[in-house]
Amino acid sequence: MALVSVDPVSGEQVAVYDEHGPEEVVRILDRAVAAFEVGRSTPFAERAAWLTRAADLLEQRRGDLARLMALEMGKPVAQGRAEADKCAWVCRHYADEAE
Repeated sequence: MALVSVDPVSGEQVAVYDEHGPEEVVRILDRAVAAFEVGRSTPFAERAAWLTRAADLLEQRRGDLARLMALEMGKPVAQGRAEADKCAWVCRHYADEAE
C-alpha cells in the first residue's frame, strides 16, 4: 500500500510514498532512539551548531519548501515562505537559548 499526495487545488497526484511495514517501523524507531542517546550526550555548543545548520538549510530552501507546501496543502506560496522563515527563526532561537 502507498500514501498518495494529492494537490488539493487541482486534484492532481503530487507524489507516491511507499508505506513502511512493521519491521521497518521498528528499525526506524530504533535508529531514532540511538540518535537521541547520541544527541543527549553531545555538548550544547555542538547541538547549537546542528540547529544553526538546520536554520541555514530552511532559509536556503524556503522557496522549494513553500512550493511543496502549496502543492501538498494548498498553502499560498508567500505563507509557505513565511513558515519556513519562522521555523528557521525557532531553530536559531533554541541554538542561542537552549543551554
